[in-house]
Amino acid sequence: MKIYFVHEGKENYPEVGAYRSFFDGRYECAEAHPKELDALPDLSESICWMIMGFYPTRPKAKTLIHDYRSLSVGTAPYLKDKAKRFFNATPDIRIFQNKEMADVMGFPAQVPLVYLPMGVPDFVLKHTDSSIEKTDCDFCYIGVVSEERRSHLMFDSFIKRYGASKTFHVYGTPEVSLL
Repeated sequence: MKIYFVHEGKENYPEVGAYRSFFDGRYECAEAHPKELDALPDLSESICWMIMGFYPTRPKAKTLIHDYRSLSVGTAPYLKDKAKRFFNATPDIRIFQNKEMADVMGFPAQVPLVYLPMGVPDFVLKHTDSSIEKTDCDFCYIGVVSEERRSHLMFDSFIKRYGASKTFHVYGTPEVSLL
């Protein structure tokens, strides 16, 4: 059996690497874009683990997991979360980081749910075993850099507060309009 970790590819998902590493050896693992699912010849015998967005059509997977890593952001996040609640396909299992997130989403109790903290890749854990005397930045942001998330406000605020006195690393591909 194979596990397909499905996401749009816009965000940085370090937890997917952690989950792939955890399941490697027990399952074959791969990442897929939602538009690629219908072309996968083994999907009907596979687990489809979707890092959630808006997916109203259920893929023809043997088992479907909806993994809600975060609540919606950007324009009208409350409405986006409600649309997910009422219009996303019904999975076999829902995963949330914690009870508070599950409560906000408000799904009916008919589908089993699991609380699973964010996965952490091995390369992050290696740093906990050693003393790091010097880092190469003061602040770090990992995620989407977009107009919708108003990332420019975060950068403007940082510059106003710290100017050139602090360093700020950004890991994520910015939308062209922000360049």
